[in-house]
Amino acid sequence: MSVLTARKVEMASSSYRKPIASQSSITTQEPFLSSSEGPVALPHLMQSYLQAKDDNRTKALKNRGGAEDIIVVGNDIATTGFLVFEGIKAINPASQSLFGVFLATTLCGVIGGLINFGEGIVGIKEAIEAFRCGDTKLAWRQLISAIFTILIGAAMILEALAPILGIGFFAANPWVLPIVFFLGILPVFKEVFERSMKILRGKDYGSQLQLDKLKEGLNSGKITTVDQILEKYQELNPHLGVRIFDTESLERILSGQITDEERYQASVDLLMQILEHRIEKEKNEDDEADLKMLQSKKFHKFSSLNQQKINRLMEKLVPQEIDITQLVIMHKLYEKMEKFQANMGVDAAIEAFSFFTYLVNEKLSGNSVITEEKKQKILTKVAALDTKIHAWQRVQHLRLFVQFLLTGSFVFGWFASNLLFDAINSFVMAAANGLPLYIDAMKPFDRDTNVVVPKADIRKVSQIYAKKQEEIRWQQQQHIG
Repeated sequence: MSVLTARKVEMASSSYRKPIASQSSITTQEPFLSSSEGPVALPHLMQSYLQAKDDNRTKALKNRGGAEDIIVVGNDIATTGFLVFEGIKAINPASQSLFGVFLATTLCGVIGGLINFGEGIVGIKEAIEAFRCGDTKLAWRQLISAIFTILIGAAMILEALAPILGIGFFAANPWVLPIVFFLGILPVFKEVFERSMKILRGKDYGSQLQLDKLKEGLNSGKITTVDQILEKYQELNPHLGVRIFDTESLERILSGQITDEERYQASVDLLMQILEHRIEKEKNEDDEADLKMLQSKKFHKFSSLNQQKINRLMEKLVPQEIDITQLVIMHKLYEKMEKFQANMGVDAAIEAFSFFTYLVNEKLSGNSVITEEKKQKILTKVAALDTKIHAWQRVQHLRLFVQFLLTGSFVFGWFASNLLFDAINSFVMAAANGLPLYIDAMKPFDRDTNVVVPKADIRKVSQIYAKKQEEIRWQQQQHIG
């Protein structure tokens, strides 16, 4: 039997077979039980994916305070200091002769420039991670911003050292630094402007969850079952163009109705993760060539020729027969989680996924009717999700305000006809670089050079799920005994 063929769904027996683990392939699992025998398998798999993703988030937070955070936060401080001293020199030319002002300006400019180089490198790294997570919009924005951040660093160093090197270019052309800053913010400006406009019009992902209406429906008694909530999110959203949470597709796949396209995409995702792990441990030309092939555009879509190549790679890299149903469902969960993360931030995304996991669990366990106790539990989850969404939305508005300051500085710079205008322009740019300090220090997942939480590893999810199933079977055996 081909490794891409789903195993026949078997009925649970009283005997117990421990799953076989492998370093080079997905953990072999017991197949899903039929819907009549084990409908809770789906929420358990959702819980497993949620746990793996949350572990990645926790790991990213624990890594804070390292070189990357120092670079990003240090850049805000140094750049703001440099621009403040530039403003002081413009408004009081006599201060240029003061050694303290000269030294502070030079140090802030050189250190800030070097840190900008570092932040540009961090941005390139995060762009690569965003490409791996499938968020190409964020990836390109990060990459372009990183390139201009490096250019800003070069301009800052040259301007700071201009008096020492005898360069009069920046003094004669005060608009140079603002225009470099402006070009650097264009990708961020476009992204944040689009996000903020969607938020203000109520057409972003978070707003379209319509949590206020959900709370109103629960409190008024119009919503009496979990099915009603899931059915609403199952509908095609006219503003987003997608179903917010497609439970019907998950149930269809669970029943064994899997399309060739779904099977193909899930297999490609698994192979890419396996190859990335193998390359991280030990670089191999064959693995690198296979990974490059899978990342190429022609492999983004299903075709019979591509399927044949995927079959050969699966036979080569996944020696064990796998449960394709489980694999395809995990791929669907991965797509939904990353969609949430890209459109409402990782904190709100994990909270939203937890909310839907709870609803699916209640539905499939036959507890769809909403009692008073369950209503309070749902309202508590809704309130937590609402808080995370609004926090992310406020950060987007603050980011947009910063971009307006930088844009205003650029426009103002063209009309700067005297030292007072130059000073005002420098102070405005200093404010625009100082305001993000809060975001960069306290909101690492939402800043411009944001920390990208990696997608959950399929094999880790599978291992967590296997452990949960093992515990359930053990409990069942104890109950029977």
